[in-house]
Amino acid sequence: MSEHHSTPLNLTPSPSVFLAAAAQRTKRLRLGALVYVLPAHHPLRLAEEICMLDHLSRGRIEVGIGRGASPHELHYFGVDPDQAQAMYVEAYTVIMQALTKDEVDFRGKHYRFENVPVDMKPAQLPYPPLWYAVPVPDGAAWPAQNAINIVCGGPPPRVREITDRYRAEWAAAGNSLAQVPLLGINRFVVAADTDREAMELGRRAWPSFYASFMKLWKKHGTQPRFARLPEDFDTMVQNGGAIAGSPGTLREQCERWLRKPARITSSASSRSGTSGMTKCCTLLASSHASCCRPRGNAWRRWFKGAGA
Repeated sequence: MSEHHSTPLNLTPSPSVFLAAAAQRTKRLRLGALVYVLPAHHPLRLAEEICMLDHLSRGRIEVGIGRGASPHELHYFGVDPDQAQAMYVEAYTVIMQALTKDEVDFRGKHYRFENVPVDMKPAQLPYPPLWYAVPVPDGAAWPAQNAINIVCGGPPPRVREITDRYRAEWAAAGNSLAQVPLLGINRFVVAADTDREAMELGRRAWPSFYASFMKLWKKHGTQPRFARLPEDFDTMVQNGGAIAGSPGTLREQCERWLRKPARITSSASSRSGTSGMTKCCTLLASSHASCCRPRGNAWRRWFKGAGA
């Protein structure tokens, strides 16, 4: 799940609250935010929430971190978008200290902590899996240097550029390519009994999603810097940013991805309404055994524990 504010793009602005509720209702499904917008959080408080969630879920939390894609949302929180990257790096450092050390001692431009005792640690030691969203190849350097899993979107050629850059940075740091972290793809996924039904469902849902996605950008007369989405669902499918179809069609698409020389995981997004999402998830779950079975190291943790 993502974190957004002051926009209908996401009506779960507090990922931790939602994830705590989800942890109560599931047993095996891995859960996480993609991403926590670090400049909008107090880093010590967020580190404590991550620990709480990891214990409440019995070690099923994965943690996405980022600086925030929308300067307008950051501005509403009193954060200077130009300072967001620096705040992100400092907050990340503080959080990692809190998760792995007995005290937090940090002095930066935006955060200062002196010998703060830490009594809570996560269930997954030394800390839960970390994820970082990468929109362009240059953004792959930092997560590769810090051994953080990534998720990237955009057309397949851009995804290839990002993952190639990540592997290059990983190898340049003296690491083995056999142990490269997870490299993920973000795709919109719509499932139905037939390909035609899935496309119709996507076409109905897309205008609502697109309007929500663009609301703040249009309000301020700006455009997204990286995520340029088409106004119609068919173009999104043609560009490879979405897949829609029966479980068999989705399985074939997954197998095409698996045949590529990459470790790829996928996160699906849906705003087709409650009934549409329920049917989509039911179909995906019923076809999970044949569609998403891990093969070797290709998609480890792909829908791990998808039985919820």
